[in-house]
Amino acid sequence: MIAVVTGANKGIGYHIAEQLLPSVTLLILACRDLGRGAAAAKMMMTTKSEYADKLRVMQLDISDSTSIDTFVASVGEIDVLVNNAGIAYKNADPTPFKEQCLPTLKTNFWGTIELTEKLKPKKSCECGLKGWKVISTQSRKTKTIFF
Repeated sequence: MIAVVTGANKGIGYHIAEQLLPSVTLLILACRDLGRGAAAAKMMMTTKSEYADKLRVMQLDISDSTSIDTFVASVGEIDVLVNNAGIAYKNADPTPFKEQCLPTLKTNFWGTIELTEKLKPKKSCECGLKGWKVISTQSRKTKTIFF
């Protein structure tokens, strides 16, 4: 089973990836910043070094269609997608709310939809699941969607 976790270099994404690692054949940490992704992988290997051959870090910026296309072309078909990447402005950020909306929606909504649609398998999954599994995280709840 091949799994991708976006935004996997810290927080919820990191911990989801850490828990998935023992049960997959390949886990891809999809991170906007390759340096942070590599640091996360190195930290994960301090407790899970026996799975080093199952872990890969790849660059992905879900707010950029070119980055999504490059990522999808490199990955091929997958069995599990955890949509965790996203942005959030801090409460103290002086950027006017109206100006925060476009980049937030482009990343957290449209980028997630574009990635999910482009990774959707062309054939049924051979991983034992009915369809493929997509998990999308938010700050307050997680949703699982079966296709």
